[in-house]
Amino acid sequence: MGFKGMSAIAAVALSVAGCTPGAQSLPSGANQHLTSAVTVAISLINYPDMSSAYGMVGGFSPALVVVASGTVIQFHNQDGFNHTATGIPGSSFPGGAPIPFSALTPSGTDVSQAGWSSGWLTAGSFSRTFTTLAVGQYLFGCYYHYTSGMRGVIIVQ
Repeated sequence: MGFKGMSAIAAVALSVAGCTPGAQSLPSGANQHLTSAVTVAISLINYPDMSSAYGMVGGFSPALVVVASGTVIQFHNQDGFNHTATGIPGSSFPGGAPIPFSALTPSGTDVSQAGWSSGWLTAGSFSRTFTTLAVGQYLFGCYYHYTSGMRGVIIVQ
């Protein structure tokens, strides 16, 4: 089969794959990133709080990120404050300060694992890489600034 034949097959395959009957719509305010890698920026200064179905989110961009299973996520601290990106169990953000001191040490490799954390991120630093394997919704926040609303959600489809 020639190049034109292969191109026609690819075009048909892409047009059929573009629609998924019964697929759920994205939550309001979610940024869709169905790629193989996503960087989530961290900054208290640049990313203000906003309301979401999970509670207040902010300090991360995107604060609501939708990814495909298998996507790699990396966190990048863009300001002059120390931060973490640390998993929080549950389906909505709890009150108080739910992130333990152990969040300052990197742990886990998958956002679906309980207790994952980027560890302490100094100004300008990147976290180690996390994968997203299990479909679901994963809350996260900053150990230092959680009570100030520095929180986000990863939705894995």
